[in-house]
Amino acid sequence: MPKQPFVQIILGTGRQIHLPENLQLIVLDESGATCLMAESTSADNSIQLEFSGQPGEPFSVKVALGDASITENVVM
Repeated sequence: MPKQPFVQIILGTGRQIHLPENLQLIVLDESGATCLMAESTSADNSIQLEFSGQPGEPFSVKVALGDASITENVVM
């Protein structure tokens, strides 16, 4: 049986001590619905999500802070 692709998404601080509070890391399905979400606190220096899926399965990764966001479309 073939292995399912596994994805690990990590947002880190780089040079800052902590991530901005309420920074959201969101995984969206093909229709744009939220599948997974992680949100930083004032003490976090990273947030991460892990999930698996089927080869060729499309999804999107969104990073949001307040009214600002960026979304990248990805294929598993």
